[in-house]
Amino acid sequence: MPQTVINLSAPRIPGWRIVRPLSDGAQAHTYVVAPESRPSDECAVAKVMRLKGIEGYALSPEVQRWRMEREVRALRTLQDAGCEGVVRVLDHGSHTEGTGQPWMVMHRHAGPARSFDGTGFVYAERFRGRVTRVMSMTESLARTLAVMHGHAERIVHRDLHLGNVLMDGVGSRPILGDFGIAHVAGHSPRPGFDDAVISGAWHWRPPELNAGDDGSPASDVFMLGGLVFEALSGGHVLPYAGDWGSACVHARPEHHLGRWTTDFRIPMVNALLDRMLAIDPAARLDAAELVERCREIRLAGTLRGRPVLATA
Repeated sequence: MPQTVINLSAPRIPGWRIVRPLSDGAQAHTYVVAPESRPSDECAVAKVMRLKGIEGYALSPEVQRWRMEREVRALRTLQDAGCEGVVRVLDHGSHTEGTGQPWMVMHRHAGPARSFDGTGFVYAERFRGRVTRVMSMTESLARTLAVMHGHAERIVHRDLHLGNVLMDGVGSRPILGDFGIAHVAGHSPRPGFDDAVISGAWHWRPPELNAGDDGSPASDVFMLGGLVFEALSGGHVLPYAGDWGSACVHARPEHHLGRWTTDFRIPMVNALLDRMLAIDPAARLDAAELVERCREIRLAGTLRGRPVLATA
């Protein structure tokens, strides 16, 4: 039986027992939790909005509840549509006991595709240089995006990167998490709150989000392109611009993979990244097209060296 350690400073979530802290994000804390009826079953993760947000952008309790409601609505909508590529919401509420923070409980997965251990980034699946594995992951994520973007409410994630892709092990389906800043077409913006200021970390954000746009399905495709580049190379497509708030509004992504690998599919991947990371959103592939392109590159690995021509 796993040892249970209670964080006494953590909020109390009705029906759930907090086992230990998991992560501390800009807008929310997460905890490993277990049902009160089964305290040894560490099967879920609780997300609790912070009492104070990131510096300069602290959120009122009313806005916190609105943002959590939007995230729950997006995930519930996708679950009802049969989308298996997003985290499952198990429970949610508007107030923790004592502090009054909004919260949600989700199914627990083993961990993100990329995490930080204090000394550097750890790639759980050792993606770097493994084209077949990265294309398989990207193809699955593109299928999830196709469901999100094709839904009547047109859900745009806006924070798509390896840290928000959950994996249960090598060969498992990637699960997209953290819809905290997702844009839901059927959910009007909160009056008096500029949601664009926290639309994802700067080195994954497309130019239109950096310019203050709400984003579109093409924005998610750009971010997924950045994910592909990072998974294969370990780097970011956008150069550092001094601070995340003003970064790279008009920057040209530096995304071509070098000759660090002998994999003959790299020209195909570079051609794919040209389309995913286009500055003009209209020039990017849509999610359905992306599924097919990833499949072509993945299957090209079975041709055992036969020449494959890349097309833009």
